[in-house]
Amino acid sequence: LLDIIMNQSYTLTVCGTSRVGKSTLINALIGKEIAKTSSSLQSCTAVLQKYVFERYGETSTGRIKYQMEIWDTPGVETWSEDEVRSFFSTI
Repeated sequence: LLDIIMNQSYTLTVCGTSRVGKSTLINALIGKEIAKTSSSLQSCTAVLQKYVFERYGETSTGRIKYQMEIWDTPGVETWSEDEVRSFFSTI
């Protein structure tokens, strides 16, 4: 077993209008169903949700451990600069 030579941490925020598949994308990135989704026209994410997972990768010189923090956001219907700044200041 090789030593872990590098730790990486990433933060990803998934934004978009309601019902475009943000939670479905998060489930695909993580590889399992952790974010609630629906096939109806009803939006599932009403409040900001955080999902954290860790993965390991191999390089020729050792293992890399990385952590991904993914934020699932409620739908943002309007995207003016002020609204986007306000929205991200809450994260």
